[in-house]
Amino acid sequence: MAAREQVGFVYVDAGIIMLGDPCYTLPDDASHRGEVGRNWDAFCEATFATEDPGQVYKPFGDGTAVVVSSGYGDGQYPVYVTRSDDGRVASVTVKFI
Repeated sequence: MAAREQVGFVYVDAGIIMLGDPCYTLPDDASHRGEVGRNWDAFCEATFATEDPGQVYKPFGDGTAVVVSSGYGDGQYPVYVTRSDDGRVASVTVKFI
């Protein structure tokens, strides 16, 4: 494995970050979008069912996306990748704290 390198930042304004395949949640015909993906209030209700800052939320159900608290909330957080020996992205890390 190659060394970890910083590739940019993610800016957070909702105190959370979501990781998932956008084709499942963004287009109007997305297979898992549902009401949760069309309405911010529905998304928040599904995401913040509990107020545990260590909780991993799955507002679209299993296998679609995960949502986590962004450390201390809104802000700018560095994003790093670690590459395999052949240059593929092996992991992504967002450093919140």
